[in-house]
Amino acid sequence: MKRYIFSILTCFLFVFNGLSQANDGMVTDATIDMDLDGLINVGDLGNVDIAPGKTIGTPFLDKDWLIGKVYTKKGPIVENVALNLDLYTNRVLMKRSEGAVFKLNSSKLKALEVSPKNDDRTYFFKSIPADSVEGIYEDKFYEVLYRPDNLILKSHNKNYKKADFKRAYGSGNTQDEFKNVYKYYVKGEDGIYRKITLGKKSLIKKIGSEKGGLIADYAKKNKFVVLDENSLLELVNNSLN
Repeated sequence: MKRYIFSILTCFLFVFNGLSQANDGMVTDATIDMDLDGLINVGDLGNVDIAPGKTIGTPFLDKDWLIGKVYTKKGPIVENVALNLDLYTNRVLMKRSEGAVFKLNSSKLKALEVSPKNDDRTYFFKSIPADSVEGIYEDKFYEVLYRPDNLILKSHNKNYKKADFKRAYGSGNTQDEFKNVYKYYVKGEDGIYRKITLGKKSLIKKIGSEKGGLIADYAKKNKFVVLDENSLLELVNNSLN
């Protein structure tokens, strides 16, 4: 009897120790099965190369896997998950602790929060339905730049350009390349997001008369010039707060 009890305790300690060692910043298989139940809609994708060696750039948000959080529409939050966004094919991928890569069911996700290496920023991506964005025909994740009311969004996109080097002329690209393309959207008074340029005129015109008036007054009074993404956000924050 003592030998039987000792065997059970030994097995328990072995399993417990194995689970503790597996938790290396990513979720364990057991945690995934429990917390992401129903979110994985595609099986093991195998070895996903997020930074193809013969191609300039990457189709993903980052060339490294990003540790972050998954917010589901039902409420639970799954933390310390290795994530990446495939911006070229509009997929959310997750990497398990043992290396297997899975596609998450985007229709059940509410938001993602990721922190790239060597970057102090935390990026918050929210799933926005296509009918809430003018000129867009599929649901996708947008980075929320201005959190109050999710007022300003940034769309991260990738353009793929094949190598077109012409040896006879010595011109063109010698390698395939993924290029970053960014688009910006502001929420209007009707709740619809519309594309804007990085300038105050476009912002004021599409944000609606109430907020637009406040922004226009502040910009005129302070002779504010919008030059880039940061100055656009500074204008909105200073005008509306």
